[in-house]
Formats: sequence, C-alpha cells, structure tokens
Amino acid sequence: MITAVLLVFGLIVVLGVLVTIYLTKRKNNEIKREPDYRVFYFMGIAFTGLGAALMASTNMGFSGLLALGIVYMVIGLKNKDKW
Repeated sequence: MITAVLLVFGLIVVLGVLVTIYLTKRKNNEIKREPDYRVFYFMGIAFTGLGAALMASTNMGFSGLLALGIVYMVIGLKNKDKW
C-alpha cells in the first residue's frame, strides 16, 4: 500500500517538474500561438454526443460531459472567423 502511494507521489512530482520546465522554456521563447477553434467545435460535438449517450445509458452523472461539449461548441462557433 505504501509503495503505491510513493509511486503515485513520485509520478506527480516528476510530472510537476516536467510541466515547470516546459512552461519556463515556452515563456522564455515567448511563443504565442492562436488556438485552433475548429478543434474546439469538433471536440464539442464529440463530448456532447458522448455525454448524451452516457446519460441515457447509465445515469445523470455524465451531464458534465454534455455541458462541456456545449461550451466547446459555443467557443468554436463564436470564433468561426478564425478557422
């Protein structure tokens, strides 16, 4: 049991170090990229369908996926001119 806890803690620490290194390199290079809003729209379609299907088949606990899908679709459609 303690070994599993130490393994998870070690993975979290390593992941945190890697994210910190990535963010500092990205900040130093000052790379500013515009997000691909078309991908937000497609992810919204996928999450909406998945959330609706899981809600219908199991329980209402998957309503978060449905809401996330709707939010992603709205973000994608609002920025449709940047596709």
